[in-house]
Amino acid sequence: MAYSEIFTEIYTENKKEIRIYIMFALAFSILAFSSGNVVYATATLGTAGTIMALGGQGGAILAPIVKAVPINFDVSSGLAIVSAVSILFDIVPQDFLTNVGIPTYLIESSFGLLDVWAIRILCFVWFIVGKLPRTNRISYSTGLVLEYIETKCGKWIQALIVFSDYYANFSSALPVQASSSTDTSLVIDTATTFFSAFTCFFILVSLLVIYLLIRTFFFFISIILIPFCTVVPFSALVIELLKIGLIICLEGIALVNQNLFWIIYALVLVLSIFFFKKAYITVRYFKNIYVRPFFKKFRGYDHKIPLCTKKYPRKIRNYIENEEVAILMPVYLIKKIPYHEYTYRHDKWWLVSSETKQYICKPCFMNNSCYVIELNNTEDKKVYIQQSLRFFEIFTLENEKDIGKTFRRIHKKIHIVFSKEYLYRFQNIKEITGFVDYTEYCKEMKQEKKFSRKEQREGKWKIIKNKGNAN
Repeated sequence: MAYSEIFTEIYTENKKEIRIYIMFALAFSILAFSSGNVVYATATLGTAGTIMALGGQGGAILAPIVKAVPINFDVSSGLAIVSAVSILFDIVPQDFLTNVGIPTYLIESSFGLLDVWAIRILCFVWFIVGKLPRTNRISYSTGLVLEYIETKCGKWIQALIVFSDYYANFSSALPVQASSSTDTSLVIDTATTFFSAFTCFFILVSLLVIYLLIRTFFFFISIILIPFCTVVPFSALVIELLKIGLIICLEGIALVNQNLFWIIYALVLVLSIFFFKKAYITVRYFKNIYVRPFFKKFRGYDHKIPLCTKKYPRKIRNYIENEEVAILMPVYLIKKIPYHEYTYRHDKWWLVSSETKQYICKPCFMNNSCYVIELNNTEDKKVYIQQSLRFFEIFTLENEKDIGKTFRRIHKKIHIVFSKEYLYRFQNIKEITGFVDYTEYCKEMKQEKKFSRKEQREGKWKIIKNKGNAN
């Protein structure tokens, strides 16, 4: 999957949210900084003079970003920790905080919304409710569904914190008289004013992009830990404690040594960019296989969900235009398929069932065609389908000798899954594709083995009986 396809998909799915965010960021930047005469709250006009927005006190300008950064790593933990820091600044003497090494502008600055006790309590409640499901192996997967919702809300929470922080810590000062009324000074003043509002807008939009990168990366880590955290006792609790400890350490470094903080933050950002493609593919898989069916289960699955989805890539439309297609639906690879270099774990493909064949396909990147892997069900090479707890599976086996054996791991060669949203169409999918129901097939195999063993016992008994009669 190319980066251009990823960004197009992100924009298409979140078009309204992105536009609203940009509109608010632009409106706030213009209203707050367009005058060009903005002073930091702790500065006095007599001594410090007028501080141009985004000029002079760089640390004060970036302070709201430092406070909002923990939300990138974990929304509920970040909010709780920053709320705790704001309470700490309220009750600990300023002299002690200064001696520890915390900058004065941070000590005297407001935390915006997080200075309101009602918001603080809400953050702590959110932390408890959001964390509990993720601390045990039984509800870990459900906890990640809630974490996905937190991730969706997090960008707005971060924006509100930064907006309120800027609003609380900066105020308009008296306009500075120009040294002359020449056209040159007017141009300079206008350019400075534009730079102030533009740079504020740039910071706010950058926050959204950085949040997407870092939050996707850390959520990706949580997803790949599902097999470990749902099997090993107390592992989920240990992982969450380590995550909270990491955020506390990072916030402590941000308060005492901002240079070191920005270095660590830059390294995390670079790491998030490097793994973004893989992380996005996995998060998309989790959203469509775990999150959407989870909430649709409460409303009830659609009995008439179409087997041919309405939205699918143009290249696939061109590829199947001459076929009579009965099924066209998204599926996801559980693992890379051997001898196919263009397959990736959790990647999105499309299951196509026509009159002559069944196959999975996805658009090629470099040309106007598709990668295709056939799934033709034969006696020698069966294609199985199965209903599992959270999804439906389609797979082929490397060796069929271990079928039905309880304590043997079944090695699957091709392994794809599709959403539980197709619950009421599962029978139709089996009939159309001709895939073998694995659960029923195992029962048949067990019955055959049972009948075979019975015949063998009866045959041996007859032989023994005949020998007895002969004697």
